Amino acid sequence: MKTSDKGGTLGGIDEQLRSLVENMGDMVSRSLPDSTITYISPSCHDLLGYTPEELLNTIGNNLVHPDDRQATWTAIDDAAKRHNKHYRVEHRTRHRDGRYIWVETAGKLLYGREGGLREIQCIVRDISERKWTEQALAASEHLYRTLFESASDGFAILKIVAGKIRYVDCNARQAEVFGCSREEILNRSPLDFSPFSQSDGVPSADKAMEIITAALAGQPQNFIWQHHRKDGTPLDLEVRLNSVDIGGEQLILAMNRDVTERKRTEDALRESRTKLRAIFDHHYQLTGLLDPEGRLLAANKTALELVGADEAEVIGRYFWEGPWWDPSQESGLRSAVERAAKGEFVRFEATHPSADGELRNIDFSLSPIRGDDGDVVYLVPEGRDITERKQAETEREELIANLEAQNTELERFAYTVSHDLRTPLITISNYSGALRQDLQNGNTERAAVDAERIEAAGSSMYRLLNDVLELSRVGRVVNPPEEVPLATLAREVMEPLESRLSAGGVTITIADDLPTLHGDHKRLHEVLQILVENAIKYMGQQPEPRVEIDARQDGDETVCHVRDNGIGIEPKYQERIFDLFDQLDQGIDGSGIGLALAKRIVEIHGGRMWCKSDGMGHGSTFCFTIPAGPISPKSNNGTTHHEIR
Repeated sequence: MKTSDKGGTLGGIDEQLRSLVENMGDMVSRSLPDSTITYISPSCHDLLGYTPEELLNTIGNNLVHPDDRQATWTAIDDAAKRHNKHYRVEHRTRHRDGRYIWVETAGKLLYGREGGLREIQCIVRDISERKWTEQALAASEHLYRTLFESASDGFAILKIVAGKIRYVDCNARQAEVFGCSREEILNRSPLDFSPFSQSDGVPSADKAMEIITAALAGQPQNFIWQHHRKDGTPLDLEVRLNSVDIGGEQLILAMNRDVTERKRTEDALRESRTKLRAIFDHHYQLTGLLDPEGRLLAANKTALELVGADEAEVIGRYFWEGPWWDPSQESGLRSAVERAAKGEFVRFEATHPSADGELRNIDFSLSPIRGDDGDVVYLVPEGRDITERKQAETEREELIANLEAQNTELERFAYTVSHDLRTPLITISNYSGALRQDLQNGNTERAAVDAERIEAAGSSMYRLLNDVLELSRVGRVVNPPEEVPLATLAREVMEPLESRLSAGGVTITIADDLPTLHGDHKRLHEVLQILVENAIKYMGQQPEPRVEIDARQDGDETVCHVRDNGIGIEPKYQERIFDLFDQLDQGIDGSGIGLALAKRIVEIHGGRMWCKSDGMGHGSTFCFTIPAGPISPKSNNGTTHHEIR
């Protein structure tokens, strides 16, 4: 009895077959009827991660997945009941690392002289790749029937005899592949079952000798070879060649797998994908395909072009990790995928960054696609670009809001103007009557007083109408924007006020290194003038009146301050003071339009205006912002100042 170096006993087997078994990619085993392993080939290490010594004398069926054990025993029992020595079964087997792999076991039952089952011989082949391929094809083409059909492998031993390649041995499956008997193969050349040339146009004889020579030199060869059956039917075999030494003779072990159906399936799959892609990519909507876990299986050109991505960059990634989404949207997208995977149609609006950085509004949906068993097998994300529609809706809403605000302001404006105009008109009317009476009575002194009061009322009306006209022009009459140094602007405002500042003892402090503003020079001058004059006007009885002008840079905008130590403003009035004609102190000359005008000018520039004060007696700070223009403003909050008195 001959024995192998590893894995147990190969009793009564010739050396050629022993070498074949020992070098096969498939695992070979012998076991007792209770599945106790008495021999296992070294390939068990490649297949399962165990050494032969670790598996000898163990119960082989314990490696089989619990859900598959009954099917394995049933296959053996059915073969025994039919007095059939052979059986074949696919099942999952546990790898040493704990995972299960799919294998195909081809078994042979050996009986003793008394007729009882004596031994089970098995060839175990790893079919995990085939199983994965089948599942992948089903996932990719669930509307089409599964085209991929697995085929068993053939094994043969070849050698060079008198300069020609010859078969010296082969298994039954090899004969089945070629459609002839084993005897019809032995001593013949693989070229007898090959066309004159291969698919690349190279003669089969030349290509075969090149491959065999490389294999004999110790270089394993893996390739696809075109064969034909005995009846001339063409077939494609995936071939693996390895050099083996049997009895001191160098031979070639050939392992052949019929991939004809696989190639046909792949061709059909390519054709199917071409058709799908043609429809897919010419759809004007953003469209994709996800698995139920949210991994992206496909994305059409419209979706890819939106973000300037290649398909290879996004396929296989989770949908929420794709370039269409901001990280902040991940939670919502995960939830949407989970709901769709449960069969719910999900629809919502989202924003996508486009390739040029612009945010696009998308009407987005996730549709579940069910398989024949009713389970969700795919999710179809679709998105329609509604940016223009949303912009139109936003503009319409803004227009409506503006019109409503303008109508409200117009009503208040009309009421206020009519009220404020009525006062000087009543004065003019009353003193006109008094003037007439005084003239008739010859009282020239009183007539002069009447005339002065009529003139004062007319002047008040004139100022009011000028202020209203100026307010109405803001936003309609716009000068070209330019770079306006804030320091220059401050000095322009100060010059005509010098005599007034001197008379009131007011100190104006202008900070160094003030930034440059970008806007309408004339309007920005008006803003600063209104704020400075307002500060001077409301100084009260402050013994050392002081006004400060400074600014700072805050991101993309400049924040300007006009600060005084005057009478201050109670917090409850700090918004109201910007309303039209709203003067908190009616005893101070003015129309009540100044701050409203200044605020509107700032808003036309895209900025904001507000007031800060700790209350009466604590002074006030008026702040306004101007967005940065093309030239970056320079800001410095140093302590050096220039003073103008």
